[in-house]
Amino acid sequence: MEKEKLLKQIGKKIKTARKKKGWTQHQLAEKLGCNQSCVSKLENGEREPNILFLTILKRKLRVSLPFCTCSHTLK
Repeated sequence: MEKEKLLKQIGKKIKTARKKKGWTQHQLAEKLGCNQSCVSKLENGEREPNILFLTILKRKLRVSLPFCTCSHTLK
């Protein structure tokens, strides 16, 4: 799977999980200690999250790490 496609899939999952929580990008950014632009780039597949960031993200969104990394299918 090419990198761009994978990043877009991860971004879509992050966005879906964020919306299920009823959070804006700004609210998620505050919880993650980053800015809204960072969350936007993640959701649009324009930024590659590192494993530490994914670990923090999974805790805040209460999703599994495989969910964040596309090892889990989006429903």
